[in-house]
Amino acid sequence: TTIVETKGHRFESEIPCSRLDDVVSSEDLQRIKIIKIDVEGAEWSVISGMPEVLRSCSESLEIVVEISPKRLVALGKSAREILRVFEMAGFNAYELINDYSDTAYLPPQSTKSPTRLTRPVEERSVVDLVFSKRNFNALKVERYLLNKPNLLPKP
Repeated sequence: TTIVETKGHRFESEIPCSRLDDVVSSEDLQRIKIIKIDVEGAEWSVISGMPEVLRSCSESLEIVVEISPKRLVALGKSAREILRVFEMAGFNAYELINDYSDTAYLPPQSTKSPTRLTRPVEERSVVDLVFSKRNFNALKVERYLLNKPNLLPKP
């Protein structure tokens, strides 16, 4: 089943899943720099399956999570619970401002560095966060341009 609103339709399928803790070796965990989680409201299911990743990762690992607070509430969870899991593991939360409009992909494009999360996320439909063990007011933007490679600095 899906947690996404289906507007009267019902879709079902079985998808085999594994916990991230079960598929990432400890050696790989030390080399991984970024994990991106974009699961349309099922963030809690993913994050609750990676306690060992959060405990044993390298200090340079950063985790980008698209959080859908209202969908989380429908599943009995909250964005605050997700923030708390990362906080307890020593991560700081930064907001990654993403423009999903059609024109955002056309030149000229601009980017903003992720900045320390200061606003509540619960009332927003979607918020992109970066969790990092780095302790700064802002992070370098180049690491998070996963969907806009043309904005990366030229070598």
